[in-house]
This record gives sequence, structure tokens and C-alpha cells, in this order.
Amino acid sequence: MMRFLPAPIRFAFWPAIGPAIRPERAALRARQNARLNAQLPVWRRLRRLHRLHGASSLLALCLCLPATSAVAQASPPIPAAVPATGEAPLSAIDWLSDSVAAPQSPTASNRSIGTTGAPDPLDLATNALPENVTVRALDAPDPNAAGLLPPSVTGLPADLWGASDARSLARQISDLSQRDLLPAAQRLFHTLLLAELDPPALDPDAILLIARLDALLEMGALDEAEALIERAQVSRPEFFRRWFDVKLLLGTENQACARLDALPNLSPTYPARIFCLARGGRWDAAAVTLATAEALDLISAQEDALITKFLDPDLFDEASELDVPQPLTPLAFRMLEAVGEPIPTNTLPLAFAQSDLRDVIGWRARIIASERLARAGALDANRWLGIWTEAGPAASGGIWDRVSALQNFERALSAAEAGTPEALDGSLDGALDGALDVVWPAMIEGGTTDPFATLFAARLLPFLDDASALPDHSDIARTIVLLSPDYEAGARSDSPASAPLALAESLALGAPVLPDRPTPLMLAIRDGFAMRGVPERLSGYTQNAQLGEGILAALALLDGNALVDLDELRDALAFLRAAGLEETARRAGIEALLMDRGA
Repeated sequence: MMRFLPAPIRFAFWPAIGPAIRPERAALRARQNARLNAQLPVWRRLRRLHRLHGASSLLALCLCLPATSAVAQASPPIPAAVPATGEAPLSAIDWLSDSVAAPQSPTASNRSIGTTGAPDPLDLATNALPENVTVRALDAPDPNAAGLLPPSVTGLPADLWGASDARSLARQISDLSQRDLLPAAQRLFHTLLLAELDPPALDPDAILLIARLDALLEMGALDEAEALIERAQVSRPEFFRRWFDVKLLLGTENQACARLDALPNLSPTYPARIFCLARGGRWDAAAVTLATAEALDLISAQEDALITKFLDPDLFDEASELDVPQPLTPLAFRMLEAVGEPIPTNTLPLAFAQSDLRDVIGWRARIIASERLARAGALDANRWLGIWTEAGPAASGGIWDRVSALQNFERALSAAEAGTPEALDGSLDGALDGALDVVWPAMIEGGTTDPFATLFAARLLPFLDDASALPDHSDIARTIVLLSPDYEAGARSDSPASAPLALAESLALGAPVLPDRPTPLMLAIRDGFAMRGVPERLSGYTQNAQLGEGILAALALLDGNALVDLDELRDALAFLRAAGLEETARRAGIEALLMDRGA
């Protein structure tokens, strides 16, 4: 009632009646707060207490909770993520999530999660621990021997790595994963990453396996990386981190969280623990874990803001946007997606494109992601085609023109096979020819010539010598067949061919025949097939029983510079043939002749 009195009178009476009103008003406010808190879940009450009184009082409350409380399920203080040794891994990729903490060693820094600054002074109790020791049962398989493709499938000798050092192999694999290789070289590299091979000596930390996994991640081959980790049957932190990120990007994070909860030897970091608690519906425990991390200053301000918004978006203004962590990890990527701030994957590392293949993602994003992955050889050609033919193009220009060209070509090819061709202009003659003339430049533009040839070469074979079906563009059809696994069949066409096609056809049969006026590229390819023995620059590998390492070195010569340094191209082809990899050598030579590497 005092608030209805004029201000001078109210102020005059306040010294006399104020002391009597204050306790009543305080009691009323306490009852209102109690009713409000009773309507909130425990984790939101904890966040509210944290805003009002700070992290220290909240931590004190958490420590006093009874053991039967739901929040008691939160883990005790979790160590920060640190490398297992003081030496940086040879094949590390900078976007891995800090999902589990590696055992600390005397050379490791006690840095906070997600920081890269100068190390803090080491705690004496940590320094007193023994150094990291790798333990494996005597009859347990060596994880480096794990593979998805047995020698009966690859045709590679089991002792391919020979006397090579694991670190040297890891460096080469890491380097190759960053290169733009010819498709034939990329296919062989992919096979080497998945092959079952005898492990190199003296690699107790499985450096080679980690390098293989990281190469698969860089290439976007997440399904293969997941299967390889599971085949190796290792649960050490460095392997679990990669498996956890694969699950996040594939949209199967619930399996990763269940596995994390089931492995007592792993110490999840605060962001990973909070994420998994929330995914499991244990919001109270997630809030307590976040409060603990804040009180102990074990997460950065950026991580704190992201996790807080992930747990309770209502605490943030709708217009406010979070800063994107750099580098962006899969864990942060999925949290940003969950709070309604998804990051486009087209500028992110290739592995992130896999997350856009999920059914919950829009069709255009799936089209773009599938093109990126198919270009890199990380997506099955049939799956790429399935995504691109789900519906009709929604617009024109850019990638929609490529989608339209592919769909029109497939319809024209099916009609030609059925004997009822219909051209784009409504006529019956030349329908397939016209569609082929449009689709092939589109595939070159998108960099998807390899999956396109894999899908359609066998179906084009019957039309190579059919002048009615392909009156003007039979050379395009022959090029497609020569770039496919059916390259030898394409070499037996009776139609006259241009000089590059004629050389490619003879090369497909293993006996290149030069035209009257050969180019330097043609001469280099012919010399690579004419050379006997191992080129001098690569001879050291065979002399030292390092055949596998030599193959990796030869593949490195078949990158985008292969058409510039023709001596490297010649030596790479000669070495592959000497190593018994005739098919790879032939297909690489054909690709160098026929493929537009600028696409």
C-alpha cells in the first residue's frame, strides 16, 4: 500500500515502518523464488544459481549434493586433454575434437582444454608418475596389421613394408593425403591404406595405423576409417578420438557416447562428457559438470559460451551468435548445429562433407557434399548418382546445370538401350549424342569424370561403333570407356581415333604406339613403358627391401605436377610396372593423356 502514497509522505514514513516491512518483503521474495525454482529442472536451477552467486557457490553446492542425486552421476574432475608424449604426432590433423584425455607424462603440459599457449608449471604429483608404457597381450594382434582388404583381394605381398621405418612410412602417407593425385594413383593409395599387411618392426605406438586413419579422415573416407578402427580393436585415447569424431560426423554420436561410458580406461574431457550427458538426457549432471569446469577454470570462455547455449539456449538473446571456434572440431560443429547455428561444410575439411549426406539435410547441400566426396574418391559412385537423381533440378546455373545434364544423359542412354531414343529437341536421331556432348563438359567442370566413367562406360560400349547413336561425339564415349575399369574393352573399337585416343588405346593394351608427331607428354609415357628395371631415383627402395615405401614415393610423383615434370611421370610409370602394378601404370598413363586436370 505504501507505493500508492505520494513520494514525500512515503519517504517521511519509511524510517518508521521500513524495518517492519523489510522482513515481510524478503520472505515474500523467497517464497516467489522457491515457487519459480520448483517449476524448473535441477540443471536450470543450478544455472540460475550460478548467474546469481558465481561459480564458487555453485561448486560448493554440487560438492554437498547427496550421492543419490541425479547430478552425482557426473564424473569427478576430468584431466585436460594433453598429448601422450612431448613429441607432436607425425600425421596429426588439427581439427580433431579433444574428446578424451591422454595419460599425462613428464614432458606433457598441463594446459586447459582447447588451449595452445605456453605450458603451466607441472604438478609434482603428475611428474612422479611413471612414463607411458604401451601394454599388449603376447597373443594379441598387432593393430598395425589391421586391414579391411586381404592380400587375396589386393594382390599385394603381405611383407610389402619390408624393412621400412614406421615413422618414414607415416610421413609419406601424411604427405600423400594432402596431394591431388591422378585417379589411378588415388585408388592405389586408398588400397594401401586399407590393406592387411605385415606391420613394420618397432612401432609399439601404432604410428603407422594412426597415419593411415588420418589419411582416410583427410580424404573424407569416414566409413572406412570407422571400420579400420573397429577391426584394430584398440581403445587407446588417440584411436578413440578419431572414432568419436567419425561418429559425430556420420550422425551416430549416441553410439559413441555409449562406448565412452562403457570404457573405464578413458577419461572424457569436459566438453565431450557434457555433450554425452545431455545427449543421454542427463541434463542435471551436464550442468554440474559444466559448473565444475568453470569453477576450476578448465574450459575457455569460447567453449563455456558454446556449451552453455547448447544446454540452455534461453539464456541467450535470439540475435546473438556464437564465435566459431578455430579450428572447428566435429564436436563444436555438432553443438553449433544443435543450437541453430549450423556451419556450411563447403569450406570445411572434406570429412565434414559427410555430415551433409544425412537424410535430415536439404537436397542441395547433399548434392554439393556428394560432388566433393565423389571427386575425391571418398563416395561410392552409385550413391553419388542416387543423390543426384532424387528429384528434378530446383533451379538453373552452377551445380543445378550439372544435375540436369546428368539426368538428361541417363534418360537418353536408357532410351537408346531400349531402342526408343528421343533427342532433347524432340527428334529420334542423335539423342544420346547430344546428351553426351552436354554431360561430359559438366562432369569435367565438377571434377567427377572418374565416378561418371565408372558408372556409364560399360553401358556406352555397345554404342562406340554405332554411327546412328553417336554421329558426332563418339570420341567422348571412347574417352569415357578408356577412363573406366573397362579400359581394355574400349581399346578394341574399330572407329578411327584422334592421336591422343589412338595412343591411349594402344596404352590400354600395354604396348603404346606413338603417332607421327608425338608431344613431349606422349614421349614421356612411352619411355616409362619402354624402360627396363627400376628408375635410378627410386632404386634405393628396392635395394633396401622397402618396396612399399617405394610405391608411396612413386605415387607422390603422380600428382598435379605429373604433366609438368615429365621425367617424374616417366619414372613413376616405370617403377609401378617394375613393382608388378601394371594396371595402375596403364590407367595413370591413360589419365595423363586424356583427363583435363584443370577441372
